[in-house]
This record gives sequence, structure tokens and C-alpha cells, in this order.
Amino acid sequence: MRLKPVIILLTGYARAGKDTFADGFEAANSGSAERVKRTSFANSLKTALGYAVEPFFPNLSYFNEEAKMEDRALLVEFGRAMRRRDRDVFARSLVDTVEAAFNFNPLANVIVTDCRYLNELRYIKASLSYHYRVVTVYIETTGVGAANEEEGLSIGEMFREVAFDHQFYFRQNDAQGIKQEGARIAALYGIR
Repeated sequence: MRLKPVIILLTGYARAGKDTFADGFEAANSGSAERVKRTSFANSLKTALGYAVEPFFPNLSYFNEEAKMEDRALLVEFGRAMRRRDRDVFARSLVDTVEAAFNFNPLANVIVTDCRYLNELRYIKASLSYHYRVVTVYIETTGVGAANEEEGLSIGEMFREVAFDHQFYFRQNDAQGIKQEGARIAALYGIR
């Protein structure tokens, strides 16, 4: 019997090393991009806000790190507004993205770099467990704290409520160690 592909849900503060961990996870694939799809809950938020500002700033992209950091408060408030209307709005969007990837390549694994809300984690587990082995990973790095109050509250709730499959605690500036752990987790789940 073939094992299901995995969906890795990374939890941790902004700048804790989640994307670096994902880099290591992807690198373990020997260059086969078809084996891993990287995505995030924030992708749909960045896209939607990009549409909103396009009439004024047609070249502004919130996928650009500098633009994202400059307007971080705007992104946070826009996200809050959308979650007030429907707390699962970003989770549903992510499920649509992952299901499309699964339909395109049912063998591909997925790594989600920003699982920060308990309801979103629960939504993903309820929606995707039939296709994927859902694996939760918590990442913490010395000296990295919450970027804002909302992040502190949501990550705190996650840490109290979730029995993570893997927890990592890194020293500052240990990108190599973070990547190595990402690659180790990929190997643990048979991703090569």
C-alpha cells in the first residue's frame, strides 16, 4: 500500500526560520520540484491586497519582502477584517490551492510555511486528511518574538492546544542547522 503524501504545517513567529526550514525540506528532493509544493495561508491575502492597491500602485507586490515589511500593519489589519467576516476564509483558499496541486500531481508533498491560527490547522486537518498525512512542526528561534500582539496570541494558543509532531528550538543565525532539520524531516517522511 502506497503511503499518502505529507502536508507539513509550520508554526512559529515571523522570522523564526520557517521559510529556511522549508528550503531544507525542498532541497532534500534532489532538485525535483514536482515532489514538493510550497504555499502559505498568506498567499491569498497578499494577492487580494495586491488587487486592492493595483489602481494606485500597479507594480506593487506583497510577495516582495520589502513591500510586505513596509505595509505589514496593513496586511495584518486586512487579514483581521477578512477573518472577522469568515474565520476560515484563508484556510478555505489554502485547501483549494492544495487540492488543485493534488489533482495535478497526487504524489506531491506540501509544506505550508505559516500555520498560525488554531482554527486554520483544524480546518486543514478536517479537509485534507483523506489525501495527506498531516504533520505539524513548531519552530522557535532564540531572540525572535511575536511581530505583533495578534501573532503572539495566535501562536500562544497554538502552542497550548496542539501536540506538535515535531518541535525545534534554534539559536539565532543558525540557518544551516534549520535547513538540516528541514532536510531531516523530509527524509523521515520518505521525501527524496
